[in-house]
Amino acid sequence: MNQNTRKCNICGEEFDVFDSHENFSINKYLGYGTKYDGDYLNLNICCDCMNKIIEDCKISPTCETEYSEGCGPENLSNVYLIDGCGCVSNAKIYGLADSIRRAKYPMSVAPETLTCALTDGIKSLAQSRVGEGHDQWLTGVIVQFDLTFSVKAWTEAERYHFLDFVSSQSTMHRIAKFDLNDTYNEHTDPRIIEIMREKVEAYNSLDEEDSEELKKQAYLGLLYSNPTGFKLTAGMTTNYRQLKTIYRQRKNHRLPEWREFCKWIETLPHSELITKDPAENGERE
Repeated sequence: MNQNTRKCNICGEEFDVFDSHENFSINKYLGYGTKYDGDYLNLNICCDCMNKIIEDCKISPTCETEYSEGCGPENLSNVYLIDGCGCVSNAKIYGLADSIRRAKYPMSVAPETLTCALTDGIKSLAQSRVGEGHDQWLTGVIVQFDLTFSVKAWTEAERYHFLDFVSSQSTMHRIAKFDLNDTYNEHTDPRIIEIMREKVEAYNSLDEEDSEELKKQAYLGLLYSNPTGFKLTAGMTTNYRQLKTIYRQRKNHRLPEWREFCKWIETLPHSELITKDPAENGERE
């Protein structure tokens, strides 16, 4: 099964496009009030099961209008589990609701009264031009995920200061252990892959009787000969503000990995905060 496929915990059915869009989920640590004290709850609910839950409630949890008090955007989640794509997996978003509320601090004299309703004014701050500073509140929306890129794409990704590495696979430690049949992208010349297979085989055939210098030089040959089509996975942490910069710079990039990553950005909760062009608001670049 695709590692990015999500299923409803209640009925067991795979999420369809509507289920993924609604993203009904509860994600929190359970406390003393349940017999599952200390466990982490990751409950995903499809639209059909959510309908049944609402219908079974003694007191209706729904409101007539989206923006009624106690309903609608005020109840935005602070944790989202996000579907991935070919290069992204295990994605989570934290702090969206709280960051929207905190974005209202500059114009408030009573912060305790603020809600996380996503107003047009807060949207316009997020969608301001890069570098103006009005979108600062987007730094509070934290995005974590596993990213699989080629060495070529990773070289370019490292220019972004706030796209931080949590941990990553290492060619320095494991170049002679990878399965070379599954670690190069489709653009890598098969002749180069065959050379790497020969080099790995030669290095792994060295034994204790061979000199340390010979082993050292053979290993360096592996490291420096490896082509940039080699794929590596890393755990990343970033935020909506940095994704806004990445999206604008990379959505039409020559490398297909960047274009795929930017398409994935478009699927995030309230992605319009990241992707909308300021020109659509009547502003000039």
